Amino acid sequence: MPGPNAPLVKRLSAIVAGLAIAGFGLYALDRETATPVAPPPPVVEKPVARITKVLPKPEPVLGRTDIIAAVARAADAHAGGLPQPAADRSLVGRTFTLRVPFGCGGPMPEEAPGSKAKAQAIQRGWRYSEASGALQLIFGLDDWTEADWIAPLAGDTPHDQVEGFWLPRPWTSSETCPPAPPEQGEAEARPARAAVPAERTVGLAQFFATGAPRTLQRGGRPYSATVKRDAPPAPGSFFHLVVEGRIAAFADGQPIHCQSPSPDQRPSCVVATEFTTMAFEDNSTGEVLARWTK
Repeated sequence: MPGPNAPLVKRLSAIVAGLAIAGFGLYALDRETATPVAPPPPVVEKPVARITKVLPKPEPVLGRTDIIAAVARAADAHAGGLPQPAADRSLVGRTFTLRVPFGCGGPMPEEAPGSKAKAQAIQRGWRYSEASGALQLIFGLDDWTEADWIAPLAGDTPHDQVEGFWLPRPWTSSETCPPAPPEQGEAEARPARAAVPAERTVGLAQFFATGAPRTLQRGGRPYSATVKRDAPPAPGSFFHLVVEGRIAAFADGQPIHCQSPSPDQRPSCVVATEFTTMAFEDNSTGEVLARWTK
């Protein structure tokens, strides 16, 4: 049996239901009419400025032609009584590679046992032993420490030892042996040529100051190596002394000094150097047979 408040409860229930329906409708209407929220713009990374450092190109390695040309400039200035070329100063510190041919005339004669004269002479060449199959290569440097002409060239450059060599055939850029002499029949038809001493006008020398490293100082000992070969070198074969190093400077900053005993004689010039590597190379194959490195 319904209570006395039943009509009131029914009214309240209807009111609540109506309010719920109205609220849901307003919510749905709000969802339909709401302005859509735009997504955030994409983050664009700014390009990072990169600084590219342009490294200077390394200077090319000097060769025989470059050294001969530099000495020619220095000799010309000396002969004309002019200051040494400023351009030659730029050579200081530059690296160089020279290939000095030796053994061009065939094998060296065998040493006589106990021959002190031959032992003391500067030896450059090769010899082959058929019995042992050993090929011996020898290249001695000149010791110019006590030479009377070295002190004027050195000037104020401190040194207590000087070693070096004269560049053979400095009038040519060729780093090979000279052409073979003509055949016997052709030679007989030609007049005999007088013996002319080798021209010594382009020298390379290392000046060792007191206390300087002695790694490549030879002290009179030649560079020498022995390798095994099944047969002697073929006729016309020769070898290279490959010299690598840097151009040094005398006390005045110049790399080349020249002198001449007479105005009518070509000046003799010496290039101050620092030898860093010496090697024996077979000209016919390019094979490195021995190497000495500072």
